[in-house]
Amino acid sequence: MNGQILQASLKNGDRTLPNNSYFHTYVFEGKAGQQITIEMDSQQIDPQLYLLLPSKERLITQNDDISPNNFNARLTVTLPENGVYYLLANTFEAGESGSYSLRAVVSHK
Repeated sequence: MNGQILQASLKNGDRTLPNNSYFHTYVFEGKAGQQITIEMDSQQIDPQLYLLLPSKERLITQNDDISPNNFNARLTVTLPENGVYYLLANTFEAGESGSYSLRAVVSHK
């Protein structure tokens, strides 16, 4: 997925978080020290991203809005350990549905 743009839609019937917002899960293999930037863009929903450690027990980082005037989501993080990471592409509002694009870029230090 490095550099590629993935198109998807969050909609009724997708899995939901406790706040009833829809989400998709993406899984990728990461190595300690890799820097990754992930962007989720949409004209239809308010995107939100969560990145979980390989154990799925701890949130590394999350982002709802890039800036006060940009409601898309972006994460830039240096991965702390080797393993399989879990990215949740989510909507900020409960029941919000619509299409989005997702792009990840990995930098090797």
